[in-house]
Amino acid sequence: MMRGLCGLVVGLLLLLGTVGISTATTITLFSTADAEIMRSNSGAVNGNNYGSLQYLTINYSQPGGPSSAQFPNTSDSFGLFKFDLSSIPIGSTIENATVSLYAATVAGWSPSPGAVSLYQITSDWQESTVAYNIKPTQNTVPVASLLLSNLSADITALAQSWLDGTTSNYGLITSDVNRAVGRLGRGYVRFYSHEAAGTNYDPRLAITYTAPVATPEPATMILFGLGLLGLARVNRKKI
Repeated sequence: MMRGLCGLVVGLLLLLGTVGISTATTITLFSTADAEIMRSNSGAVNGNNYGSLQYLTINYSQPGGPSSAQFPNTSDSFGLFKFDLSSIPIGSTIENATVSLYAATVAGWSPSPGAVSLYQITSDWQESTVAYNIKPTQNTVPVASLLLSNLSADITALAQSWLDGTTSNYGLITSDVNRAVGRLGRGYVRFYSHEAAGTNYDPRLAITYTAPVATPEPATMILFGLGLLGLARVNRKKI
């Protein structure tokens, strides 16, 4: 009888010890805000807000560049977007975070396959008011480059820092890779924004994370076990 109860106690202790094991969860977050901002040589569009557009155009056009035909007055177009991570429990470990954009149009881009740079935004902005004249600040080193043939990039480390609060989550900004090297404009790409209703092509962030779980403290487990042993002895005396 006593041996059986001891086995029960050991089994319960082992069960308590496994309470803290957690499995990974994968969720897809869609952009909560996105916008395009443009800079022109004349300054005519620099103060305009384009937060309600269905497409975010990315290009870098200089006089004489191939994309000047499409954007004769525009030198730069950028796409901004951000995601809300509040549905992920604080203290979770992000195993993987992949951001994906979907191209509606790619025109005149050379050399193939082409790419856009992805940068972390470091100051706040609002979809309904952002413009080039009040462009948010950004890191100078890109988080990743998105090939136009596969518009996805791993931002696991950045997403973890957003969740931990070590980095403020102001989202991401895309720009033509040619801009960083001062190369003449080479076409443009238009991404779907979250305003493109019914397309299911919203900018998105797929995150796989492991949530923290409460693990019984060793002292609690020991007291629980001793209590069961004491109960077993009382029952044995009664028998």
